[in-house]
Amino acid sequence: MNRFQSFIKRICGEDKVLHFETCCLITMVVALLNMNVLGLGIAASAVLACMIAVISGVLKESYDYNTYGLFDRKDIIADALGAYAGFLIIIFIG
Repeated sequence: MNRFQSFIKRICGEDKVLHFETCCLITMVVALLNMNVLGLGIAASAVLACMIAVISGVLKESYDYNTYGLFDRKDIIADALGAYAGFLIIIFIG
């Protein structure tokens, strides 16, 4: 495990790291699909993918609330930060 993951895990817990990584991955995969399948530009693909990742995180938390009675705002923050990281990766590398 790298230093960043260890640091975040100590502060927020492993669950937040998983939320961050998952939304980052969702953003990157959806952006690449948008560019290659739909033919969208880099910026449009990245923005749309970021929105999809954040919406999926909110829907996941809504499901947790309806199923288990748990809603964690910190999970949504981790989702948004992960989606933003994926956005930046696509913009700068894509």
